[in-house]
Parts: sequence; structure tokens; C-alpha cells
Amino acid sequence: VEDMKIARYILEQLFKCCFEFVQLDKVIFNPQMIKLLFDENKTNMPLQIHSLSAHLFVLTKSDNCLLEFILNHLISKEFTVDFWKFNRRMQNINILFGILTKGEDEFGVVSCRHVPLQFYNNIIKHIETSENISKMVKEIRFGDIRGTLNLIQCAENVENKVGDKNLKSTKYQISNNHNQEIKFSIYNQEVQITYGRPSNDVEIKRMN
Repeated sequence: VEDMKIARYILEQLFKCCFEFVQLDKVIFNPQMIKLLFDENKTNMPLQIHSLSAHLFVLTKSDNCLLEFILNHLISKEFTVDFWKFNRRMQNINILFGILTKGEDEFGVVSCRHVPLQFYNNIIKHIETSENISKMVKEIRFGDIRGTLNLIQCAENVENKVGDKNLKSTKYQISNNHNQEIKFSIYNQEVQITYGRPSNDVEIKRMN
């Protein structure tokens, strides 16, 4: 019981602070433990860490706990998550999807590296079809997406360019099906071709 009181006190101090930079993979925050420690949060104190910038390398099995912690307990102007190429577990990907589609109030910009191509496609589909698009993070950046990014049928104001080494870039806009006034700008850029497959950087910004 005494150890739990100490752990709660330490977390209370963290929740009162604002950090310039947080490297989240250096420690393990257990969301279930936080729920247990603050089960009777009579002070209604926000159980969130604030930072200007936060970064997470997803390397081990325990990192799904960190992503869950980020989903529920982090507010950051910029958040970067880097998936180790062989650690794209479905649970991690699903939590990241929740961060991007529900984290508008918590995150200004979210950058993601090494996510699967299908995950990017799911985000584009969510922009088109979601009935609650207002909760989505307003600026998302993807790095090193492997494979061809297909242009969707409802794309507007399409601009295609071919640069050095025949690398292609595409800029276009899409609207939400349920609210045509909400538009996103998408910019895809090939950064290299490896064994015939492009590696892409993508920037998604809400326009209004």
C-alpha cells in the first residue's frame, strides 16, 4: 500500500508538469496501474502529461502499453512514433489509428514512420467516410511508406510532378462524405525506389 501511495504521488507530480521533450520508450507506463491508482480521483485532476514534443520508438511487445498510455494520458504539440520495421503488431496499429482519428484535442502534429501501406489507406478512407471527422488530428505526417500510393476517385485539384531520378509527387484534396466543407490536403512524394518499389513520404493537413 505504501508503494502505491509513492507511485501515485510521483505520477501526480508528472501530471502537473509541462515538458519540452519526452522520450517515451525509456520508461514503461502501465495504463492499468494508473487506472488502479486513480480509481477514486476525487480531485478530478487531469491525468495527462503535457509536452511540446514527444517521441516513441515501438520496439518491443510492451510498447502497446506505451501507445495506450499516449492515447489516454498525453497532450503534446508534436508527437512522433517510429515503428521498428518488424514490430507492426495489429494491437499497436489499432491504438495508433485511435490516436490519429480521435486525438484532435491532444495533438497538434503526429508523425509516423514505417507504418504499413494498408494503414495509410485506412486513414484516407476514414477521412472520406467518417461521421465524426472533427476529432481527427489536423496534421499527420507519414515517413517511409513502402509501395505505390493510388489516387482515390474523389480526389480534387490534383497536381502531379516528376522530379529528379524520375521520382513522382502528387498533391490533391479530398472532402468528407458527410460534411463536404471539411477538406484535407494530401501531399505524396516518392523519396527513393528500392527493388522497383517506391518509398513515400506523405503529409496530410486539414484545410478548415
